[in-house]
Amino acid sequence: MASKIQVSTDQINAAEKLIKVNSDSSKYYFQIYKHLSDSVRMARLKARNQYALIRYEAEKNKIDNLKLQKDVLDRDLRISKERVIMVAVIGFVLSALTFFILWAKRRKQKITMEAENKVKEIQLKTSKKVHDVVANGIYRVMTELEYKSDFNKHELLDKLEVMYEKSRDISHETKEMSEEGFAIDVSTLIKSFANESVHIFIVGNYPHIWNKLSKNTKNEVLIIFQELLVNMRKHSLANEVIFRFEEQNNFLNIFYQDNGIGFTKERKIGNGLRNTGNRMERLKGKFNFVSERGKGVKIELNLPLPQN
Repeated sequence: MASKIQVSTDQINAAEKLIKVNSDSSKYYFQIYKHLSDSVRMARLKARNQYALIRYEAEKNKIDNLKLQKDVLDRDLRISKERVIMVAVIGFVLSALTFFILWAKRRKQKITMEAENKVKEIQLKTSKKVHDVVANGIYRVMTELEYKSDFNKHELLDKLEVMYEKSRDISHETKEMSEEGFAIDVSTLIKSFANESVHIFIVGNYPHIWNKLSKNTKNEVLIIFQELLVNMRKHSLANEVIFRFEEQNNFLNIFYQDNGIGFTKERKIGNGLRNTGNRMERLKGKFNFVSERGKGVKIELNLPLPQN
């Protein structure tokens, strides 16, 4: 019956009982018992191994899932850190840029205010000397003439000549004082050629770079700048002009550049550039220019500075 219904456990139990009750066929039933027992044991062992494999795969998948979750969390954390660092760097750069702009603006305002105060101081000193020396002297001469019925023409001319000499002395003193503000004179001259269509930028025009130049050299420099700017206004059609100044290796280097139409090498150099070259030769300086049609003009002036 156990064999008919194919139940291994009942077959093993039946074979075990038949071994006991039938001694003649006990060997035969023992073989059946052993075969069935081995088959059941192998089946159980196989099932156990398969279960262990399934459990191993499940544990492995669980570990892989945890590792994957860890990797995802690490990646998210790394991205968050990078974003925080990026935001911090951008914030720092913006803060530094804002600080630099405010600092540059305040420094420019300070320099402008100091220059204006210097000019006002010079004007005040000059006006005071004009009042004290010239105006009072002229008033004294007028007073003398008012109460004289006759006057000596030569005596009057002598007194007026004295007043003239004193006025010239004041003018000379004013010139001496304004030398300290030569940078202002340079900026004033250059900016006078700017308008709504022509923008002029000045870089490095600090007062100390002009201290080593003589008055004659400074006057020549102003004339050179004026010739360059007149030439620019007449011929270049430029809307942007840059002047840059720097002191290097005992030379004052002056760079001029515009974005005008320029000119070819075959074009004859005009009087403005020729005069500039001649003036630079007299000042023992160097004069170089580069220009191509449609690419503007670049000019470099190198003025030697006196050795201390």
